[in-house]
Amino acid sequence: MTEEFLHHAWQFKLFNLFDLKTQQGERIEILKSGEHNSDAGPDFFNAKLKIENTEWAGNVEIHINSSDWEKHQHQNDKSYNNIILHVVYNADKILFRENGEEIPTVELKEKIQQSVFLKYEQFKNSNDWIPCEKLVSNVPDFVKNAWLERILIERLEIKSKDILDRLK
Repeated sequence: MTEEFLHHAWQFKLFNLFDLKTQQGERIEILKSGEHNSDAGPDFFNAKLKIENTEWAGNVEIHINSSDWEKHQHQNDKSYNNIILHVVYNADKILFRENGEEIPTVELKEKIQQSVFLKYEQFKNSNDWIPCEKLVSNVPDFVKNAWLERILIERLEIKSKDILDRLK
C-alpha cells in the first residue's frame, strides 16, 4: 500500500462507499473529494463531506497509518488544524486537535479491494504509451459509443459557449 495510491483512491472514490463510518462510528457521505494538493499542506483542499447530519467543508489529510500524523509532525503545524477528515489505510492511533477534539478518522483497510490496488500498480508500472491501451478492446461497444457521444456533446457545448461569448 502506498500513500500515492490512497490519494488516487480518495480522489476517484475507488473504495466501498457503503456504510462508510469514522473510527468514532459516525456515518460519512463524500459530497466532494476536494482538490488534490501537490504542494505543502493538507492533501486535499475544499472537500465537502456529510458526517452524521452535519455538512463540513475543509481539508482532508491522508496517511497509510494514522500514527504517520505525528511522524510527519502535523500536530505542530497550524495548517492542519482545520482538517475535517483524516483518511488512513490503517487506524493505529487516535489523534486530537490542539483544542483537544478528536480528529474524525476513516480507515480504508477493509474498504479497498486488493484487485484495485494491483490494477493501479500495473498501470503505474506499465511501459505502454497509454497504460490501459491493451484493455480498450475489452470495453463494450455500447460504453465506447456512449463515451464518444458524451465528449461530442461536451465539445459542442464548449464551442457554442465561445460563440455566445463573442456575440455578447
